Amino acid sequence: MSDYRFSNGIIYEYFGEKRDLIIPETINGEPVTQIFDHAFDNKQLLSLTLPPHLEFIGEKAFFDNFIDSLVLPPNLHTILDSAFENSEITHITFNDKLHTIGAYAFQNNFLTELTLPDSLETLGLAAFFKNKIETLHIGTSLKSISKNAFGYNKLTNLIIPSNVQTIEEFAFTNNPLTKLSLIKGVKEIQSQAFMENNLTFIALPKSIRKVADDAFDLNVTLNLHATSKDFQIIAGEITAYLGKAKDLIIPSHIDDQIVTSIDQYALSGLNLTSIKLPNTIQSIKTGAFSYNNLTELVIPSSVTNIAENAFDGNQLTSLILNEGLITITKGAFANNPLPEANIPESVIHGNSSAFDPITKIVGKHIDTAGFKFFNSTLLGYYGRETVLTLPPKINGKKAQFIGDHAFDGCEIQTITLPPGIKTISPSAFNNIGAPPEIIQE
Repeated sequence: MSDYRFSNGIIYEYFGEKRDLIIPETINGEPVTQIFDHAFDNKQLLSLTLPPHLEFIGEKAFFDNFIDSLVLPPNLHTILDSAFENSEITHITFNDKLHTIGAYAFQNNFLTELTLPDSLETLGLAAFFKNKIETLHIGTSLKSISKNAFGYNKLTNLIIPSNVQTIEEFAFTNNPLTKLSLIKGVKEIQSQAFMENNLTFIALPKSIRKVADDAFDLNVTLNLHATSKDFQIIAGEITAYLGKAKDLIIPSHIDDQIVTSIDQYALSGLNLTSIKLPNTIQSIKTGAFSYNNLTELVIPSSVTNIAENAFDGNQLTSLILNEGLITITKGAFANNPLPEANIPESVIHGNSSAFDPITKIVGKHIDTAGFKFFNSTLLGYYGRETVLTLPPKINGKKAQFIGDHAFDGCEIQTITLPPGIKTISPSAFNNIGAPPEIIQE
């Protein structure tokens, strides 16, 4: 009596007692091409050799055995649900024709390394859930990583190739991942896909369209790297930020537009801890980065204007203002613990209220009283006096001209001018509330 119930190339059942099993190439002269559902489940198999013409393995065909190593024959293209679940497999050699692995197909085994073939197109739910996989290489045809596919493994370093577009729920949950590389092509990361890993940083590719709020839950102080898709932009001006990154690198180009401006309050109150501005930015508008947690800041030389309260209410202790900056408006850096601010020579319009309550404002052309003076022209005042007497000489030079917006944003009520003043700009006292009383000596 044969050990197999067999018909039309299909093994339906195994009656034998061999535990080191070599399935024959033919039975009754007919090639074995399929193994039906449950045909070898719970047979206490210790080793397995599959026939060379095999094309299809059904559901739970080898469920609950003790197979150690598995070599897939060259023509096998489909493995259905739970086919090798709970079978203590430690190693698989794939062929180059396999295109389908069903749900739970290799769940609860002992695999440590896995190289999925380039032919694989479909990977079922929890296909490799609860193994011991430390190294994973994903083939070039797979477009979706299914729910729970690699959950509860031992992955520490992972590269998701460009062909993968969707990473489903819990796909890599509960691994010790410390490094994750998402190649451009990934479009969606679903709920808890990378939950309970050890990731601290992740760069999301520009191809990303949707990331679930909890996709990276329960990682170690994870910082996401913003992409251009996280920003809303109109005519070169960033109007909103929708991403989750707290350490933010703002791109110079978004949707083929050059980023030249940050709109009013566009990134206010987002708990940002650091930002890097591109050298295309020219204007930072009112409240743009107010009420975050910034501690260090470099303003690139492309920026010419910083508006009211642009960086108000942060935690800045270090600030670098580069040459090129022209205007610093009232309250721009107010309510920060800055020990001092070094004003570049290029600044023409600015005042002390921009930095309240700073202790010291310095610069090449700023004297101890807070006057900024260059080539006989008073360019700005950085003091806090409401009743002010302008000295006849500043830094040893005679004052003759008061420039545009020199007292912009100050709170001067009365000013006494020396006799040598020849010209006062019409905008010298703009934006200071009521016009001050001017006394000419």
